[in-house]
Amino acid sequence: MALRPTATKTDVQEAFRLFKNSTMEAMNSGVQELTLDSAQVEEIHKVEAAVRRRLGVGMTALYQTLRAEFLRQGFAPPVVDRALLIMTRREEIEWKQQRKYLTRRR
Repeated sequence: MALRPTATKTDVQEAFRLFKNSTMEAMNSGVQELTLDSAQVEEIHKVEAAVRRRLGVGMTALYQTLRAEFLRQGFAPPVVDRALLIMTRREEIEWKQQRKYLTRRR
């Protein structure tokens, strides 16, 4: 690959190869980080269900308030954060205004 005004077929193939390899590496590193035991998975599912009950589709809530509610309900902070991360990756919720607010998308 070289810096030229036009791209050749070889340049495009190399770009696809690099993208595929970097994507697979990122995915594999994320899977290793998210290795959970069955108790943690069950707890995360409980937090996800609580988020769905608390936030209707299209509703927005202040992140700090939502997190404090779940902590008062007895959920551990890392479990709450992990559940929100998973739901964000599934595009069920999204962050708004520099991660101040959470909006439920579906």
